[in-house]
Amino acid sequence: TWNAVKIDVVWRLVDTTWGSGYLDGRNFVKRFESYYFFTPPEQFIYDHLPENPRWQLLVNPVDKTQYAKLPYLRSDFFTNHLRLINQSTGSIQARGEFNLILGSSETMRAAVIASLYQDGKILDDRHILVQRKNDQVHIQVRLPARGQYSLQIFAKPKIQEGPYTSAAEFHILAEA
Repeated sequence: TWNAVKIDVVWRLVDTTWGSGYLDGRNFVKRFESYYFFTPPEQFIYDHLPENPRWQLLVNPVDKTQYAKLPYLRSDFFTNHLRLINQSTGSIQARGEFNLILGSSETMRAAVIASLYQDGKILDDRHILVQRKNDQVHIQVRLPARGQYSLQIFAKPKIQEGPYTSAAEFHILAEA
């Protein structure tokens, strides 16, 4: 359950459910996630679509068709200060290879890695090259054959120890 709350004269978006943790199979894992408290509407729309477009709190609300085409951007995409540069949809059609470009804050640098999956299995690293170029992250993907793939992007603050977390997912249709 998520809510819109009015503080002073400004409506804000809050998801206390996602902000308190997540399900790991059947078990609830408590993990406070401040991102889901007063999330900017421009970010909230990537994983929340209210029945009434008014509650998107966007100047230009998206409809169900537009929402279905959005990439799956998780909270860690935004908390690592990443942004989309050359891809606005979650589906990519490509022949042989393509380059996905993400913007990345120079001051809040994120470490980014990516993996390519086919039929739920991870492919070896030779199909992905991730390079930072100033305030951008370039993810070059070489598709081994025709078919459907999933590109998973993981991120963490560059100065932070520990694991990378899932930040984004794109579906890829590799053409001949």
